Amino acid sequence: MRRSMHVCRRGLISFDAKYLSEKPKLALDEKANINFPVVAAYFTEIYLDHLSTITFRTYDVLKDYPFTPKVAEELRFLESVIKRVENISAFDTSFVLIATWNNVKPSFNPYNTATFQLIIISSGEQTISFTIYGHNLMQWTTDKERIPLWIGHADIDRDIYSHIYSFSKNALQRDRYRKQECPCDVAMAQWDPWFWQIRRHVRLPDSNDVVCVDTVLGQSYKPYGKSCCYYRSTLAFVDTRPFSGGFYLLHSSFSPRDHEANDLIMKEKCCTKSDNCDLYYELHPTGTCYTGSPYHFGNRFKLIVN
Repeated sequence: MRRSMHVCRRGLISFDAKYLSEKPKLALDEKANINFPVVAAYFTEIYLDHLSTITFRTYDVLKDYPFTPKVAEELRFLESVIKRVENISAFDTSFVLIATWNNVKPSFNPYNTATFQLIIISSGEQTISFTIYGHNLMQWTTDKERIPLWIGHADIDRDIYSHIYSFSKNALQRDRYRKQECPCDVAMAQWDPWFWQIRRHVRLPDSNDVVCVDTVLGQSYKPYGKSCCYYRSTLAFVDTRPFSGGFYLLHSSFSPRDHEANDLIMKEKCCTKSDNCDLYYELHPTGTCYTGSPYHFGNRFKLIVN
C-alpha cells in the first residue's frame, strides 16, 4: 500500500517519497534508468515562468463524500471510461488525484509551452492512470531525434512500462497527427502517390467485398500510417464501422511489432471481441475522403519540327 503521492514539477507523480532526478536517463539496455515508483505523463526537465502553473486536486470518498454535482458527474465519466476500456461491469471510485501542468516548458526548448494532465484513480482494489494532452496545447518542438523525455510507469525494480515514443521527438505534440485523406473512389487512387496500390489490391481475387490498403510510409508522416478501405463491387470508399480503415499510431514499415500491438490487435479487441469499437475509432479515426484529386499532371503534347 502506498503511503503518499507527490506531484513533481518534472511531469510525473511519485509514490511514498519525492523523486529527485531532474530528467530521465537511458540505461545500457535502452530502458529508462528509473528504480522508483512513479507514473510519468511527460518526465523531463521542466522550466516555469510567470504564466506556468502546476496544480492538483483530490477527491476522497471517505473524507469528501457527498460530492458536489459537478464532481459526481466528473467521477461518473471517469468510471464509465474505465468500465468500457477494461471491459468490466463496475468500478467504484474511492480516491482520485488530478494533476495539471499548465504552460510548462522543457529544457530542450524553453520557448514553447505544453499543457497536460495526469489522473490517478483507485477503487481500493485497482488503481488506474490516465494522461490527457491538451488539444492544440502541446507546442514543444525540437530538431533532435533523441530527447530526454520519458512516458510510462515504473517501480523499484526498474521501468515497468515505457511508451514507444519515450526518448524520441515523436513523443511531442501528442494531441494531434498529420492528416492524410483517402481518395473517395478507386479510380482516383491511381494518381495518388500514397495510395496508388489500391487498384492492384482491388483486382486480387477475394470473397470479401471490402478491401483495405495502407498508405506508403512517407517521411513527412512518420511514424504514422493510414488505412483506406473500398467495396470491390462499387469501388467506393468505406466509411462504415467496423469495416472502414483509419489512422495508424504506427506504420507497419516503421515498427511492425508495435503496429500490430497498437493498431491491429486493438481493433480486434475493441471491434470483434467487445463492443468498444467507438473507443478504437476515437484513436484511429477514419477521416474524410477527397472527391477532387489534389494531384495535377501536365497535358500531353506533340512536338512538330519543320
